[in-house]
Amino acid sequence: MKANVRFFGREIISESVKGCERLAILGKYPDTSLERFAFSQFGPMHLVAAKLPRVIRADFFVALPMRQLIARMYASERRRAPHFDVRGSRPVDFGVMYPPSSGKIAIAYSGGKDSIWNLWRAEKKYGPANTLAAHIHGLNRANSSRY
Repeated sequence: MKANVRFFGREIISESVKGCERLAILGKYPDTSLERFAFSQFGPMHLVAAKLPRVIRADFFVALPMRQLIARMYASERRRAPHFDVRGSRPVDFGVMYPPSSGKIAIAYSGGKDSIWNLWRAEKKYGPANTLAAHIHGLNRANSSRY
């Protein structure tokens, strides 16, 4: 199975024979190149998680670290890593594009056991003032109790 993933800045759409899914930023959210890039990288992972297509064809660049993270997600489901078809893309040097801030960290936070553990570890290592917990409301509606 193939999934065609298209990126429109504040919206990502995944289409396959199993249907169409859409992930969009509707509320207040910074609209900078960094935020659009982060959304373009993590959005596809969320959209392909339920179907685990064999081929992911994207009309935008999917960075090697994100491809590796998606491959690990597939491995956790005992599936082979997907083939990425990202024609016309070129590698990005993250160190030059977005140099890390020394001693600071941002973590994804859902409120579940895993994210509470990650928050505790981050605050222990970097300190509460240097730790940012980021939560995106409504990202995983399948496991949510209400909206």
